[in-house]
Amino acid sequence: MKKIFTTFIMVAIGVVTSFAQMYTVYITPNNPELGEVEIEEEIVETYEGGKLPGVFSVSATRHVKFSQGNLQYKASTDTWRFALNQYDYIGDANSNISSTYSGWIDLFGWGTSGYRVKPYATDTENSYYGNGSSVSIAGTNYDWGVYNAISNGGNQAGLWRTLTIEEWNYLLKNRPNASSKRGVAMVNGVNGLVLLPDDWTLPNGAHFTSGFASNKNGPEYYQTVNTY
Repeated sequence: MKKIFTTFIMVAIGVVTSFAQMYTVYITPNNPELGEVEIEEEIVETYEGGKLPGVFSVSATRHVKFSQGNLQYKASTDTWRFALNQYDYIGDANSNISSTYSGWIDLFGWGTSGYRVKPYATDTENSYYGNGSSVSIAGTNYDWGVYNAISNGGNQAGLWRTLTIEEWNYLLKNRPNASSKRGVAMVNGVNGLVLLPDDWTLPNGAHFTSGFASNKNGPEYYQTVNTY
């Protein structure tokens, strides 16, 4: 079974995404539909709810915002929501996963949006997940935010999606000043990767060290670079 377990991303000081899907939304002046992939006009907010203010380049012409926190699901009511903070994660309680569980989970099999496979599926065959053959699900019905309404993220299907591999590569390596806008950290006791918005400026009295540590392993690795 392919589980989603990605390191968190902090997109501004004190705001982080941890241990689940990195959810993004296109920001377009007139149309929030996922089919509009090129952004040629001024970036504006098209709806409130669920998104953080920082803007990130994922290609030379495309910009996105990240969600306020991990995507969570409650099977008993078939409800999706974003966690309050990006450093919030369910942890061991994910083991309660079932079709009737009344708590929240935030670890799902890959592509278990409910379009083909339910989010509480626990089958161990890889071919059971995603679309059955391809790793890429971004922008398809196998993508959680495309197929489902997220209650505190606009409450409408199709407003959110995951990034593609190409977009992740551009964000991490190829956007202007990419190397100075990433670094590992411990935030509120949670370890992860920090990503800063395109137009970010270090506030007076704050500190941020970009890059990665080379001489530590385990939890100490994150604390070596930044701790908040």
